[in-house]
Amino acid sequence: MKNLLLISLFTFFAVSLNAQSDILPPNLIAPENGALDQMPDGTLNWYASSGVGQVSYTVEIADNMQFDNSESFITSITEFKNSNLRFGEEYFWRISATDDEETSDWSDVYSFTVFDRLLLDEPLNGAADQMPNVILSREEDAGDNDYSGFNLMQCQIDTSYGLATENIDLTEEDLNSIYFVDEASGWTAGEAGTILAYDAGTWSIETIYSGATNEDTTITAGLNSIHNGHIVGNEGTYLYYDVDMWKVEPIELESDNKEVAITEDLNSVFALSSEDIWAVGPEAYIIHKGTSEYWELSDSNLEEPEDMNAVFFLDENNGWAVGAGDSILYYNGTEWTAQYNPAERDLYDVYFTDMNHGWAVGKLGTLVFYDGTQWNELESNTGSDLYSIFMLNSEEGWAVGKNGTLVNFDGSFWYVTASSSLNDLNSTYAVNANNIWIAGEEGTVITKIGEGFDSELMEVYTTIGDSLNIHMNNLLFGTRYYWRFRAIHDEDTSSWSSARYFSTIGVVELVSPDQNATNQDPDIELEWLEITGIDSYIYQVCNDPDFIFPCITGFVDSSSIIIPDLFFGDTYYWRVSAAHYADTTDWSEVRSFEVINTVLLDSPSDGASSVALLPTLSWEAINGADEYEVRWSNEDNSYLDTAFVNTTSFLMFKPLEYAEDYFWKVRAIKNGDTTDWSDTWQFYTGPTSIGDISFNDHNISIFPNPTNGQLTIEINSFETTQIDVSIIDLMGKVAKEQSFTIDQGLSKNLMQLDELNKGIYLIKLQSGNDVYTKKLIVD
Repeated sequence: MKNLLLISLFTFFAVSLNAQSDILPPNLIAPENGALDQMPDGTLNWYASSGVGQVSYTVEIADNMQFDNSESFITSITEFKNSNLRFGEEYFWRISATDDEETSDWSDVYSFTVFDRLLLDEPLNGAADQMPNVILSREEDAGDNDYSGFNLMQCQIDTSYGLATENIDLTEEDLNSIYFVDEASGWTAGEAGTILAYDAGTWSIETIYSGATNEDTTITAGLNSIHNGHIVGNEGTYLYYDVDMWKVEPIELESDNKEVAITEDLNSVFALSSEDIWAVGPEAYIIHKGTSEYWELSDSNLEEPEDMNAVFFLDENNGWAVGAGDSILYYNGTEWTAQYNPAERDLYDVYFTDMNHGWAVGKLGTLVFYDGTQWNELESNTGSDLYSIFMLNSEEGWAVGKNGTLVNFDGSFWYVTASSSLNDLNSTYAVNANNIWIAGEEGTVITKIGEGFDSELMEVYTTIGDSLNIHMNNLLFGTRYYWRFRAIHDEDTSSWSSARYFSTIGVVELVSPDQNATNQDPDIELEWLEITGIDSYIYQVCNDPDFIFPCITGFVDSSSIIIPDLFFGDTYYWRVSAAHYADTTDWSEVRSFEVINTVLLDSPSDGASSVALLPTLSWEAINGADEYEVRWSNEDNSYLDTAFVNTTSFLMFKPLEYAEDYFWKVRAIKNGDTTDWSDTWQFYTGPTSIGDISFNDHNISIFPNPTNGQLTIEINSFETTQIDVSIIDLMGKVAKEQSFTIDQGLSKNLMQLDELNKGIYLIKLQSGNDVYTKKLIVD
């Protein structure tokens, strides 16, 4: 018994020791299972495993869950950095741990997908007036992951693109729905009863006929949906295609053995055949037409009816309607039942390719997918409303929406791409992968014309992978360009990103002077908005609006130029273009201006009184004028004088007579050319006052005059004030200045003039704005 007991204890101990040395598989950390937008050099992380002695890890990674053709790597740390993983590929990975005694089982299997396309940053899609040296840039990251793991980045740019706007010019009404029966025949319908027909490359306006009389008729209701020869619209409008014409007839329900024409708006129609037609509208309004001549109401079975926006049927026993308030209805051939919308947002359109592949789109980029069992929300990669969806098959489709939004499904991902328009896009239809049509706002019709990026102007620029942008140079002016990026590493190249488009600036925008500007200087500065990425601007200034002769033409590298020596009173026309070595813009708009032909006077103001006997005349400057001619006279022209100055003011050098009217005018002179004379202004030289006493010869005495060195100034004033005295020579230069404070009553003040040279002077007394002048002789 003792031996047996010892053997049992030993066995138990040995088993316990063996159990303690078992090493467990690591727990995986990142990337999370199912993670998207991972980098080709992304790092795998896991928690450490406890074991005996040193622990190492085997990393196994493959492109399938069976780990066929997998790659294995051994590391002693709890992370592994990948390299050169294939773009857009889903990878599966697992880890095992090995210590000094054994190797663990494999960990759980996680998957991740490497990003497939770079995301673009700027310029935004549809950007206008871009510079010829525009910088094209990508985003720094894809979601939470910074872009890395590629050593090159390429930009492809071209004026050619796969989608182009049709130049129909038949309507500016919004087009709400489009439908084609084959590559040569289709229709689009929209507001105000608009129907356009496509016939082998040509669009035309369809005439609508009355179903009752076969006569031409006009409808004004908006047409919202077209399908398989049937159109519905507002106010119960219904049309059908009969052989070669569209006919309108009322939708009639049979109620109490009476025919009742409906007036409800209808948002969508789907026709399995001419004897199996469905239409939906507001408040879950659903109607059906079978073999009877009447339509029938179909109960939605919703407790709170919502507006229905679209209807789609695979066959008579499988149909769906979608609408506001997250509504999805399913028809099983007998009744409608609600299905759960995981996005819980309004839906605008629905499309199915089979019972296991259905899609619906809606508000704020909502995209949901039906897998045969339930609806699941997908990433549309746009936040714009999506109004219409069309699927060629389960691997290829398109959705369109607000502000020109277009998203394309490539079998794996939905991605935004350029539609070539910024208008709202309301409907899309595809005959095949090479025959795609889109209709939208303001008569917009877009079609696929090829693969794009295939013109003679196509360029591919390559830069290092770490760069966020590529700098363009010498792009053509006034041209629409399409562009996209892709990433490259040593073993793979990513798909091209979504395409965007921008338009380069086409003309120079003028700033100043304004159109029809007047009173401009003869040395005028012309200004315009700067365009970067050019070599120079070309400017023209002419008297001839047709710019034939005579003209000033020049080149400048700044956004302004001073044009000198224009003639007073002439009208000139000007324009500007920009150029680099590859292209020149169109000429800007033509502006005109008129050079000033008169001088604008400033002071003394017209009709001024109490003007000093030695006044200063001033006027507004004319840039470029060489000098001004000033002329003044008294009322009877018994006194007339002229002066020439190169400033905008003139100080009289000879005193005027007291209490007399004077008249003055000015003109400008430049290179022998003169303006017209200014307006003639008048001023009056008296009286003025100091305090309450008239400031004239009755109250002021200055003696002796002539004087040989000492001068007495005697003033009779009613109040105390300050007098500033100036002695001015005939050149207008102040020879001596002195100030006195005088008391009320008669005051005498002495002024020493010993330092003055003999000659004739003016003595000027000033108190505030009041001035008195008198001739003074120093002997």
